[in-house]
Amino acid sequence: MSERVRRIRNLQTIAIGINVAVAQSRSISFSTSSQYNTRVNMKVAVVFIIAVVAVVMGAKYTTKYDNVDLDQILKSNRLLNNYVDCLLSKRTCTPDGKELKENLPDALKTECAGCSEKQKAGSEKVIRYIVNQRPDLWEQLAKVYDPNNEYRVKFQDKAEEKGIKI
Repeated sequence: MSERVRRIRNLQTIAIGINVAVAQSRSISFSTSSQYNTRVNMKVAVVFIIAVVAVVMGAKYTTKYDNVDLDQILKSNRLLNNYVDCLLSKRTCTPDGKELKENLPDALKTECAGCSEKQKAGSEKVIRYIVNQRPDLWEQLAKVYDPNNEYRVKFQDKAEEKGIKI
């Protein structure tokens, strides 16, 4: 399970807890009028919004695979093909391949908002290599992850600025 999925599930648990607290606060009668309940509900709502923002803003992909030797993978047809086959659902994934496969669609949608700087640099390195050295693999991946060329169009200018022709 990816870090983002775990955080979303934690957020759902928090939301359920807040809903229970709000329901319980409504069932208690206070002699000081319903203004107290309104203030409690507003405070709970503010805390919930802050929790949502904190979870969403802090949602990053795991960095436990950041020290994988990308050069070694790119130099080895066997290793590179294993990762590509994982991404294309042609074979079982290694743990780091599984993590990549789970996070890739979100990374494309959010322009890698949850990526560390090291992950962004690694992504650029891998894309540059595959586009220039293994265009056959690039096209296979694009058919699965960008069938409508949405991301190719979206990232074309940025890629060209970095000397990558997608």
